[in-house]
Amino acid sequence: PQSIVRERVQLGLAVEVARGTLIPQSGSIEVTTAPFALRDGIDFPTVSVHMDNTGPSDRFIGEMLFPDTDDVADANVTETEGWLARTTLRVVGVSLNGDERIALRQAILRVIQANLPVFDDAGMLQIEFTQADTEEFGEKNAVLYLTVGTFTCLSPAFVQDEIPEITDVSVTATTPQ
Repeated sequence: PQSIVRERVQLGLAVEVARGTLIPQSGSIEVTTAPFALRDGIDFPTVSVHMDNTGPSDRFIGEMLFPDTDDVADANVTETEGWLARTTLRVVGVSLNGDERIALRQAILRVIQANLPVFDDAGMLQIEFTQADTEEFGEKNAVLYLTVGTFTCLSPAFVQDEIPEITDVSVTATTPQ
């Protein structure tokens, strides 16, 4: 989910800039997966998509995300192991201007809403998105205006393995002692 959300926010904010809804001095808004404060010479506004947490949502007896499949062409069986994961991402927009932060918050919300079908196609279900504004005083008393969104979803987290078809079985008898 983090890669998909980051990509969709990057593309959506590029559309917002092209429409003139957001007018960054640099001409674009970078969307990263790392905190903005770790980089020198960052252009504001900027957005980052952080992984807050992910883990199994519900586990149950007989759980199966996908049934094993038997490929007749190559005589292999594909097995899938995993679970339905609940993922929480933090979408943080940072600006040097309070009014620009409002426009950035609204743009991020529009991008998330417009991409609900894309998220659905990627297997991301039960999406929730909340937002809150805050301020942070940085070096030299420069105020950073932040809008922090919390994106949660359910999505399959799994690994797959191809197992060759069993073609030979040998049986050995043993006598208990």
